[in-house]
Amino acid sequence: MNIAKTIQELRARAGVSQADAAQGIGIARATYASIETGRRSLNIEVAQQISKYYGIKIEDLINGDIGLDDSVHEPAVEYKQVECHIDEIVAHDIT
Repeated sequence: MNIAKTIQELRARAGVSQADAAQGIGIARATYASIETGRRSLNIEVAQQISKYYGIKIEDLINGDIGLDDSVHEPAVEYKQVECHIDEIVAHDIT
């Protein structure tokens, strides 16, 4: 499996949109979409962020080693915590 297909599969398993994944990783949605379709190459920093976001080893991301037994259901906890804090801050500022 090539890296673009691996990233597509990880996102599908996590059940997140490209926009959500891109935001969690810290890149533009268009950039994420280009990586996922293979139109754009990954640099090491983005590869590290993607593997961290999905909670897998960077080696597994690069090698496409995300077998059917691997469970990637949602983004890593630390990203969900940041997202939660952002939601709390936004909600607090609105009220």
